[in-house]
Amino acid sequence: MAFLFFRKKEETVAPVRQPVMPAAPAKPAATDFEVMPAHTVASIEVSGSDSGISPVAEEAAILYANGRADAAIETLLQGLTETGGLQQNLDAWFMLFDLFQVEGRKEDFDKLAVDFSVQFERSAPSWVDPEAGPGSGVPEALRTGGGRYFGLTGTLSGASQAQIEEMMKASRKEGAFRIDFGKLQALEPDGCKLLLEALQTFRREHKELVLSGTAELERLLQKDIDEGPGAAPNQSCWLLLLELCQLQGRQEEFENLSVDYAVAYEVSPPSWELLTAQVAQEEAGAEAPPPAPAGEVPADAFALSGTITGSSLPQLPELSAHAESRKEVVIDMRRARRVDFVAAGVLLNAFTGLKRAGKRVIILGANEMIIALFTVVGLNQFAIILKNKQH
Repeated sequence: MAFLFFRKKEETVAPVRQPVMPAAPAKPAATDFEVMPAHTVASIEVSGSDSGISPVAEEAAILYANGRADAAIETLLQGLTETGGLQQNLDAWFMLFDLFQVEGRKEDFDKLAVDFSVQFERSAPSWVDPEAGPGSGVPEALRTGGGRYFGLTGTLSGASQAQIEEMMKASRKEGAFRIDFGKLQALEPDGCKLLLEALQTFRREHKELVLSGTAELERLLQKDIDEGPGAAPNQSCWLLLLELCQLQGRQEEFENLSVDYAVAYEVSPPSWELLTAQVAQEEAGAEAPPPAPAGEVPADAFALSGTITGSSLPQLPELSAHAESRKEVVIDMRRARRVDFVAAGVLLNAFTGLKRAGKRVIILGANEMIIALFTVVGLNQFAIILKNKQH
């Protein structure tokens, strides 16, 4: 399993307050997941498609798939506040709840919950803290102080080499490990270079990472970058910030930053590479989507996690081998943060092949943004999608 990031500017999201409308019927909560009906549309073209979701929700799903979470949030907020918009569209509300959860915006989540309760006269989804307890789905070893937890503190410098070597050593063992940057206070060029080399190695070797406290690291990096080009420490910060962008699969931000870097140092801009590591951000313990009860997930479910991007997914050969001896293929996406548009097409082809081979594909635990994207591309024609019972 694995658990993905980029610094967000502080935003004030206006609360979505509407007059109390007739209550929507509550969905049954007898099971932890419910079946999302498959649509019968054959086309997978986005333009002119009849995906079964509103144009606003479709636009938000595509924006988020392209790594533009803030724009997706703004689109949904606008749709919920406009007269004759999406006020009664539960799926749009749940998409916004999941976006706030994945982005770690608890204050906005709580404001939305109040508006939801007023609008529908029913309980809103609950915020989930992945580290709240043993049932949270976070392994003990990844929690603060656990055996697979590494916290960088004080000044990141050449003296951090021993700790980074310990991380490298741990990465040779199977399973995810967690790096926490939240207690860093300062950066030096030698330390930035050491961390950069380590992260690049993890990405090349397809390691599973959980990254915490990235906002603090990015703040320190940006501070050094803003001091101006020309110094080695500043250049190391640029490259480390670019690597963080690369790891989280945010291509647009990477390319903008790489152009700025190229101009500052009069070099060719660094090239984007397809993400091969499985990386997740766990900012303040709030980045992972809420997990379903462990008892409801088959022990042999195939996990897709983190940010899933690009046309060459390293998990596909494993998925193919996993599905070979099974009639029913269960895909556990409780820890998936985002799927980009290209990867959704790759998964569509894979699931189409599985269905033609007589296998039934079941996707459970995906967040509402991923489900909306899968609906847009028509993937729900070839897989049964089960939603979290809170929705």
